[in-house]
Amino acid sequence: MRASKILAAAGVGEFVLWPERDRFWVSQRMASITGIQEGEWDFCSGQALLEHIDAADQLQARQVLDVERRGDGRQEALVRFSRPDNRASIWLSLSSILDSSAVDAPLLIGAVREAEPAIAELDHRVKNAFAAIQSLASQSARSALSLDSFVNGFASRIQSLGINYSLLMASGWRGVSLERVVAAALQNLPDGRAHWSGPDVILDPRAVQALGAALHELGSNALTHGALSGPAGNVIVTWRPRVEGGVEMTWTETGGPQVSLPTRLGFGRTILERVTGKEVGGAVQIAYEPDGLRASIIIGPAAYSSEAPPTRARSDQLIPNAPPRGSSGASAEADIRGVRVLIVEDALLLALELDAGLTEAGAVVVGSAADLPDAMRLLELPCDIVVLDADLAGVSAEPVARRLIAMGRPFIFATGYGDLGGAPQGFDVPCVQKPYNVRQISAALATALRAPSR
Repeated sequence: MRASKILAAAGVGEFVLWPERDRFWVSQRMASITGIQEGEWDFCSGQALLEHIDAADQLQARQVLDVERRGDGRQEALVRFSRPDNRASIWLSLSSILDSSAVDAPLLIGAVREAEPAIAELDHRVKNAFAAIQSLASQSARSALSLDSFVNGFASRIQSLGINYSLLMASGWRGVSLERVVAAALQNLPDGRAHWSGPDVILDPRAVQALGAALHELGSNALTHGALSGPAGNVIVTWRPRVEGGVEMTWTETGGPQVSLPTRLGFGRTILERVTGKEVGGAVQIAYEPDGLRASIIIGPAAYSSEAPPTRARSDQLIPNAPPRGSSGASAEADIRGVRVLIVEDALLLALELDAGLTEAGAVVVGSAADLPDAMRLLELPCDIVVLDADLAGVSAEPVARRLIAMGRPFIFATGYGDLGGAPQGFDVPCVQKPYNVRQISAALATALRAPSR
């Protein structure tokens, strides 16, 4: 059969799909990989395969199997598959080629192979991340009133996405404490004006990302239009167990300008009202009270993680959001005009963006290094402070940090590693987690410059 001729390889199983007849053929090799019986069978409009594929991956699988809606050329997807013979869960690489030269009607020639779980999971997460970024860009563009508002809104949402991913990576992608999600989402609100408290709950990855995004939107709205847009307002976030199971989180704003019902449906409100409730297995209600916005987020028990054990219990007292030791809050008086800054960052595009942003803020960028030798050499330049990436092309930046301490020169860390809990290698300096914005870097620089000399 032509499928065998084109796709035969070790560990690869073949299938052929005749859409017009709603039939498909399973090779012996595909049968051994998937547990589906060898032979020709009813395709049942795709359900013969889709019923064994994880619900989260079925859209990708349909694109591989759908003749009418697919694009030209080879289509591929990585999917989680439950074998019908023994219920074993495996990762499958599913691919197909459209053959339009068939005499009667187009047919699909397909192949499956079992994918290595770790690689497949990584591929799956990366693709999900790209899909999330694409969605954020599209939705931000639709709701933006100007190019500047789009750029600022999109950048802050990407930063929020990165923070949530950092939390999940630190937990091995098992689950994150609800208090940690709240603290990370609100860490850049003005110090002393945002507070949170509640019992210890561990959320699963899907809920972590959804709740983190929702809290980011609420915080951004509070800064722009709500309680934190003036000098005296506050935000209080509390959560408590529900008799029905799960928890109810309440976001309360006080002391800000008088609130009125918005005249347009913005991106943040869309996220809260149409997405968040479903993703956390509950519901969301927003009330535009005259004295401040209030939001209720019900998190269902299905959003709890079964893999991560609870950490130590939290007090029911309000916990001010003082940044973790060594981190920087956005409320620092970040006047860095005239400050001479050396940038040590191996991601060149990020270094260029940081250079431009710091220059716009009034700082003087004296140079930029991308690896350890360049960094050590450029330390001889006259500068007031250094922005130091903790990892330089796979090499620890610890020698640079120790040299800076010996020189008595202040510095801050910028890092993509860790769990937002402080500077790497135990250094007692401000640390900003990637992805960051220039405002955070400026605040950290100002904090480090005000610190007593070591």
